[in-house]
Amino acid sequence: MSSLPSELDFDKDRSATPDRMNRAMDYIIARLRALESSQPEFSAAVEELRRLMLDRMAEVLIPAYQQVNTIRQELEAIQTEWVDAGFGDALAAALLAQVWSRAQADGRFAAIAHDHGIADIDGLSAEILAITNAIGSLTDDLSGKAAAASPTLSGAIYANGSQRANVTAMAALNIDCAAGNYFTKTIAGNSTFTVSNVPASRSYGFTLELTHTSGTVTWFSGVQWPNGAAPSLTTGKVHLFIFHTDDGGATWRGAALANYSS
Repeated sequence: MSSLPSELDFDKDRSATPDRMNRAMDYIIARLRALESSQPEFSAAVEELRRLMLDRMAEVLIPAYQQVNTIRQELEAIQTEWVDAGFGDALAAALLAQVWSRAQADGRFAAIAHDHGIADIDGLSAEILAITNAIGSLTDDLSGKAAAASPTLSGAIYANGSQRANVTAMAALNIDCAAGNYFTKTIAGNSTFTVSNVPASRSYGFTLELTHTSGTVTWFSGVQWPNGAAPSLTTGKVHLFIFHTDDGGATWRGAALANYSS
């Protein structure tokens, strides 16, 4: 059977007349007013429940707080007692007494002795010997190449970077091929150049930068010029001469870049 009030039980009375609908609405309004009138009692019940919950929480938390406060007071009392008794100073003094001075530490370590040698460590002697031999071989290689006055390098040589050489300023008119590959000279009169220390059985070349103030130039023996004609030189200019030989200086093939203004 339906538990609805008769005013709302439309299964019992399905007529949808205005009078039937008005009775249903009147019932709903009356129930809402009854609930509204009972709201203060509901609010009071909620407030009472909240108060009871707070009281129960206070009953639990207050003893815990009192216990923590008691522990704090006891710790403060212990701290005061230690300070008054000089416990901190005594502890620091005890710790410092266990720290060695530099002299004490040196003496203690100097007194430590052991009888172990390289041979007592498995494999160490062989490793040291191998490293020593490798260093000896490397030293021989370096002394034979890097420290040699005229090292000979075989095979292809690759240099990644610029190559620089010294500039040799000539005091006289002799070009010493052992001094380098770039020479400078200023002449102010008739001049005869010579060469010395030409490498044998090697390809060798050099450049001569000549500041030509005045005079004529006579070259060393064996010089050949393109088409058999020596370059025409203008005094008061700077000239570059390039010479190359591959037969120990018997033949020098020369080329000239003449008459620069400076």
